[in-house]
Order: sequence, then structure tokens, then C-alpha cells
Amino acid sequence: MGGDHTISYPVLKGLSDHYGEPLALVHFDSHYDTLEEYFNCKCTHGTPFKRAVEDKAIDPFRSVHLGQHGTLYSKEVMTADKKLGFEGIRSEKLVKMDPKKVVDWIQKKVKNSKVYVSIDIDVLDPSAAPGTGTPECGGMLPRELFAILREMRRLNIVGGDVMEVLPSYDTSELTSWAATNTLQELIVSALI
Repeated sequence: MGGDHTISYPVLKGLSDHYGEPLALVHFDSHYDTLEEYFNCKCTHGTPFKRAVEDKAIDPFRSVHLGQHGTLYSKEVMTADKKLGFEGIRSEKLVKMDPKKVVDWIQKKVKNSKVYVSIDIDVLDPSAAPGTGTPECGGMLPRELFAILREMRRLNIVGGDVMEVLPSYDTSELTSWAATNTLQELIVSALI
């Protein structure tokens, strides 16, 4: 828990090495985080899943993005992401779906893979999680995220993270509470 999304990459690499196979990624975020580079750097919080695909730590054809709603700087971002093999459900559609149907869709995609769940707190709307470095309006509410996480108990979750909480921006402690509860839901989903 904590830090920026760059931390997910070595954890994914270590777990895939441990299990001897690429993992499926279920990624909640306002952004895709599959850029080739960000600010002229290849390893940043905007690139971890591109690096993980290159190192065969995750299988993009068995991985999904959920809740994207952030600023899209170019159409090429989505095109490059799809070329890698990812599929996703953007926030505006996701929040209208029944959580069971969301997880049915995820399950068809990840099949019987070992699953890593990565949650960038900015998947939540800034009204619920203002203390993050890249807040984007139009995100999910905690209750929507929790409902999906609870349905994910039927997946083979082997690891996960909750990232991008920025305490200095979290003056109301809303983000810390949201992140703590998100982590609790994720742990319970993985154990039950």
C-alpha cells in the first residue's frame, strides 16, 4: 500500500517469477498507465503496466482496466493500450453496471489465471478521494468500488495494491479513509 503506481511493476515481476507465469491484472484507475514513456522516462507512474507486459509479468489479453475517466491527451493512448491486448470499462459505463455483471465480464477475461488487483485511489471521484496527485472528476464512489471488490471473491486473487494516496493533499482525511477501506475490501476478497 502506498507510493505511486511505479511500485506495482516490481511486485508484479516478483509474483510472476514466483508463480512461473504471467498474472492477470485487474486495474482500477482514472488512467491507463500503459504509456511508452512519461516525461521522457520509461519507468514512471504512467508506464508500469507497459513495462510489466514487456517483461511478461502480466498477460494483457487476460487483463482489464476499470474506471478510467481521466484526461486523455491523445487518442493514441487508447489505441496503443488496445494494441497491447487490454480491454476496459470506462467509469461512466462502469458505475451504471450491476457489480455481478462487471465481475462476470472480468472472469471471462481473466479465465483461470492468478489475478493481481491494482487500485489507484484516483479511480474514485475527488469528492471522495481528493488527496491524490492526479485527481480527475467523474470517478466512482467508494460504495461502487467496494461492491465490485466484494463480487471479485470468486477470482483467484494472489496479490494487490492500493496506490497514489498523497497525505499532504488529504486535508480532510477522506482519501486515507477511502484507501484504508479499499485495502480492507481487497484483502477480504482475496481471503474468502
